[in-house]
Amino acid sequence: MINKYNLELDKAFQKTFKIELPEVINTNHHILIVASEIDSSSERIINYLSDSHGVSINAVTFQYFRSEDGTELLARVFLIEPNQVEENTQRQNNSKRQPNLSYAELEEIAKRHGLEKIYFELYTNLVDKYFTVVSTTRSSLSLKKGSKTIFTLIPVESSAGKGLKFRIYTTRFAECIGINIEEIIGLLPTSKYAWENYPGATLDWSGHEGFFYSLDEVNQFITGLNKLTQK
Repeated sequence: MINKYNLELDKAFQKTFKIELPEVINTNHHILIVASEIDSSSERIINYLSDSHGVSINAVTFQYFRSEDGTELLARVFLIEPNQVEENTQRQNNSKRQPNLSYAELEEIAKRHGLEKIYFELYTNLVDKYFTVVSTTRSSLSLKKGSKTIFTLIPVESSAGKGLKFRIYTTRFAECIGINIEEIIGLLPTSKYAWENYPGATLDWSGHEGFFYSLDEVNQFITGLNKLTQK
């Protein structure tokens, strides 16, 4: 039996909710404590969470006054200036989260491995014709239909000796392109093997990964794909 707590966050999220983990989460959550007064212990905790950990937390107190002429006043006082809370949160988030690689950075990594031609051929022949959305991660270029990733190129895990690493959600690809799974598998390069996003994953979260070692393998894949989709 697989212990669900041993899964990585993205795989556990996908297994539970059947959607991919968003690239950025919990960026708009705020904690605002409202009270007539805040004790010193609570003040220290709130300041600590904001200053040291960038938690978007604050406290506000309200005081009621009546002036000599009978005017009623309600005073609002924040424990921490709101702009300071925002600055603390932004600073902490920026220090923890590294940005996704840019298209140029991924291309440069492929180039360093001597794989820029393979990378370029796959990218230019798959984008627009077969996929509507392209995005990047810290390691890969993701080709999507709608919100679902279908095919990825992974320069970070590639090498001159093995080739350009790819990953394909085979069932998604078949449904997206309108051909059967066996035909797709037959077009993939020799260096391929079954892959699943997490242990016991459904077909929608499984597929193949491997390496495109040469332009001949790329041309075989693209040419075969074009023929199948023109039937």
